[in-house]
Amino acid sequence: YYFEILQLDKSGKGSFRIGWTFPNGATEQPIPAGRLRWTPHLYSFASLPVSRLECSERLTVQQIKDSDLILASGDPRAASTVTVEFQSDVTTYTAFRLDAVVNEELLSNGPGLGSRGMFSLSELSLEYQEPGSTTSVPVPLDAPVAHTGIPASLVDGDVSTSWSVRGRDNESTSVILVPEKTITVSPQTTFRLTLHQETPLGLFRVLGTAASATWQVEAMRRQMEQAELPFALHV
Repeated sequence: YYFEILQLDKSGKGSFRIGWTFPNGATEQPIPAGRLRWTPHLYSFASLPVSRLECSERLTVQQIKDSDLILASGDPRAASTVTVEFQSDVTTYTAFRLDAVVNEELLSNGPGLGSRGMFSLSELSLEYQEPGSTTSVPVPLDAPVAHTGIPASLVDGDVSTSWSVRGRDNESTSVILVPEKTITVSPQTTFRLTLHQETPLGLFRVLGTAASATWQVEAMRRQMEQAELPFALHV
């Protein structure tokens, strides 16, 4: 069974209960939590459990305890590669999201390790490997979408171009990655996201969803269009 509850609470303390009656007449009111499973990826982006992290020399990455965030440290001037592997029981993916997160512990609050919180990613790739298989399957991606920069550079196959972002007003930023077609896999399939960085991310996380990401992509595009205001240059 699938339950979706929409509740409007204008004031005060609101709540709801769901019960059911079995064929033998027995009832449970409310349904015990042990009979329910929370599946946020069905309608929104949800964090993906990290199973392995790997990076090139002159950079260190680690997952923050009891968090979905990945923290990096090292030489901000050195090009680097970071690989994030994740596994979950989710069997359908329609989109992924990479969040670059600001934090007061980073230079200029981040989200990158560079000057003024800058980061620069030249290429990004995604692949998966089914349980028991020795073959990795590349995931072709449509042009990524972000609020700022040129995210299409992430998948253009040209390492001389990049998605470069400077920290702005202590704001985190995201890029949405939409596969050319919906991915259907077995539970506990290993996904591998590889980032080629000119200036590393300082704090980031990876999320996925089985819901349609169309509205979020379009919302990002509208915000980008509104931000591209006309200007005049007088000489």
